[in-house]
Amino acid sequence: MRLLDSNLSGADGAFLEIVNILVLNDAEQIKVQEIYIIEIDNWFSMKWRNFAGKNLVPCWLTPIRVPAFHPNRVLGEKHFVFNKYYGYREVPVKRRIQHLEKGPYHPPTLTKIQDISKSAVFAWYSANADSNKAASLMIYQSNRDRVLTWYAEFKWNGKWFLYKTQGIDRNKLNTRLELTVDSCTD
Repeated sequence: MRLLDSNLSGADGAFLEIVNILVLNDAEQIKVQEIYIIEIDNWFSMKWRNFAGKNLVPCWLTPIRVPAFHPNRVLGEKHFVFNKYYGYREVPVKRRIQHLEKGPYHPPTLTKIQDISKSAVFAWYSANADSNKAASLMIYQSNRDRVLTWYAEFKWNGKWFLYKTQGIDRNKLNTRLELTVDSCTD
């Protein structure tokens, strides 16, 4: 099954396949009812993991909240719901995870991930991966009373390879992807 048959705007097709594999793997592993996928305009760093925004200083809050991406960076969003007969199927987005209002920046409402769903995988991935030769994927797993998060960065060198991870074991992630890695560690 593919969640992203084509990109929302400008992500590389091979990178989208990595996103599909990892998002579905996480969703099936913890048996969540929903999947949210958000496309961000460009590569983003691991500092976004668990980042809740800033007023005068950056902050990372608990409980985990929706990352405070500027609306100008959010290109699109998809929502999928699990059906026992058909698996995950796309449904219209009723409640946006990321605010999409363009224009002057207003600090976001710091929505708790678990206020959105207690059974979901939330995925943020970077567009323009082909031109940047770098790509990001950030996953939040909401499962009952806890939220686990991880981040992976990929680089292009004739093919996509896992470059950095945070919040997930690099070797386990590589095993899931069946990629050969010859770069830096966590």
